Amino acid sequence: MRRNTVFVLAVSLLVQSSNHAQSRPFQVYGPIDVSCGTFKKSEGAERQLYEYWIEGFVSGAGYILENQQNITLRHSDPDGITSWTANYCGDHPLDALVKAAISLVEELRRRG
Repeated sequence: MRRNTVFVLAVSLLVQSSNHAQSRPFQVYGPIDVSCGTFKKSEGAERQLYEYWIEGFVSGAGYILENQQNITLRHSDPDGITSWTANYCGDHPLDALVKAAISLVEELRRRG
């Protein structure tokens, strides 16, 4: 129970600060200033770059959660991750793409 509480608190802090680069409690590499609206409109190589970045973010979060907190994320695949992100971004076009990635990790954790 304590492990879940710590995880929820940590993710809540990340989500709250994801729109404030200067106060982020962790370093994000990649498209940190990209909005969900930009993701939705992107095509070709640009879209693929964003998709790979999200897959890497989810993979990294899954690795840390599994190895440090013994929390398993629900398995998905690139198409599932992209579809989920596109749906999220369609509903939240003003959110940062990093916030979508954090929300996806939360969803996969909840379903895990």
